[in-house]
Amino acid sequence: MDAISQQNSVIQASLEFISGRYDELVDRLAVTERENTTLNKKITSLESKIDYLERCSRSAMLEINNLPASASESSESLLGTLCKIGTVIQEEIIPSKVSRVYRLKAKKDSQTIGTVIAEFKSSTIKDNVLKATRIFNKQSGKNKLSTASIDLPGPPKPIYIAESLTTYGKHLYYLGRRLIKEGKCDSCWSSHGKIYIKKSAGSTPTCINSESDLQKLVPTAL
Repeated sequence: MDAISQQNSVIQASLEFISGRYDELVDRLAVTERENTTLNKKITSLESKIDYLERCSRSAMLEINNLPASASESSESLLGTLCKIGTVIQEEIIPSKVSRVYRLKAKKDSQTIGTVIAEFKSSTIKDNVLKATRIFNKQSGKNKLSTASIDLPGPPKPIYIAESLTTYGKHLYYLGRRLIKEGKCDSCWSSHGKIYIKKSAGSTPTCINSESDLQKLVPTAL
């Protein structure tokens, strides 16, 4: 009986030690989870600030996609093409109001043409050009803005003009467009660097600032 009693004492001491260690680990885990929650909030806040600063730096910029490149292309020739586009969409583009025009390098092993960036001296000019482009395409039916519109040689190719979105903005826009293809949303567009989504034709547009906003609007979005 003494041996059994001693053995029970040892077992009880072991259980108390294990229980104490378990409680200690639970407490540490709770602290770690709180720290992770705090860190995630800080990261989200920093990402939001970075996106805001990047959006401000792009506020007067447009992206022109699918514009063919030439061997003798230069900033001057791109500026001339930009002015031609302005004439076609009936929104005069004055060279002195353009800060710079340049083409980004296409990704390696990519079949796409490098995007042309047009940076204006004010966001108002950018907005006017973008608005005029949308009106022109809407009124032109099947004859939307293309290489033929500005008399470029070769088979006609559509030219796309859009806001210059931030990296995160492009990601949210991509997710929004995907929802439209899946039939979960009615429309998605950008305005002043922000992404907007309408869940149905008659619904109020929702500004999407993060993936969590998207998931609140459409729980099965991600």
